[in-house]
Amino acid sequence: MPFTQLPFLLKEPIKRLGKKLPKGFKGKSYIYRATTPLEKRYFGNAFIFNEEEKDILIPGLRKPGNRVEAVRVTEPIFQKASHLDTVSRMQYLDFYTWLPGDILAKADRMTMAHSLELRVPFLDHILVEFAATLPTRFKIGGKTTKYAFRKAAESWLPSEVASRPKLGFPVPVADWMKQDWKDKLSNTFQSAAARNYFNTSFLASLLEEHLMGTRNNARKLWTVAVFLFWHKIFIEGEKEILNRVSREAMIKY
Repeated sequence: MPFTQLPFLLKEPIKRLGKKLPKGFKGKSYIYRATTPLEKRYFGNAFIFNEEEKDILIPGLRKPGNRVEAVRVTEPIFQKASHLDTVSRMQYLDFYTWLPGDILAKADRMTMAHSLELRVPFLDHILVEFAATLPTRFKIGGKTTKYAFRKAAESWLPSEVASRPKLGFPVPVADWMKQDWKDKLSNTFQSAAARNYFNTSFLASLLEEHLMGTRNNARKLWTVAVFLFWHKIFIEGEKEILNRVSREAMIKY
C-alpha cells in the first residue's frame, strides 16, 4: 500500500477525509487500511462489527465497564510478533486466535457430532515449523496466495486445480437470508430480547441493506441472530426451536 510510507502528519488528514466518504464508496476501505496501523485494523477473520457499529448496535455499550475493545485482546499477540513482517504478523494472530477458537473448534464439533474422525495433515508440527521459516515471497507471489504450495502442486495436479481460488466450507447463508429466512430474521430482530439488548432500528436497516443487495451484511446479521436464537433456547427456555429448525432443514435439503 503506497499510503503506508507516508508520514503520520499526512496520514491523519487522509484518514479523516476517508471517514467522511459515504458508506460503500469505492476506495473508502483502502484509505482506512492504508492509514491505520496494523494493530488497530486487523483483528483476524472473526472481526465483524467495528467500534462505531458496536456503539450503534448496543446502546448500553458506552457505560463504564461494559466495553472491551478488540485491540485490547489482540495487542499482546501482536507484541510477541513485533519482529515479523506484516503478512507474518497477521498469520501469527490468526494462528493463536482464529485457528483454535474458530475453524478447528467448529470442524471438531461438527465431525464428532456425526461420529467422524477429522484429520488436519497440514497442521503436522514438522510441516508447520517448516512453513514458519518460509520468506513472505513464498507465501504470496504478486496476487497469488499460498504461492509455494501452488507451485509445488503444479507438478502433480492439473493447472485448473493448482491455481483455482481458495474454497473453504461456507454455506449460502447470505442467499438464505434473502429468501427463506427473511421473515424469520425480521421477526427475531423485533423480539423482546432483541429490543432489550440491541438497537432494533439498526438491525432492521442492516437487514434491509442485505435484502436490497446494496451490502452483504450476512455475517453481522448471522452473529446477532445466533445470539438471539441461543437466548430463546437457553434463557427463555423455548427448546422447541431446535426441533423446528432441524425439521425445516431436513424438509428443504
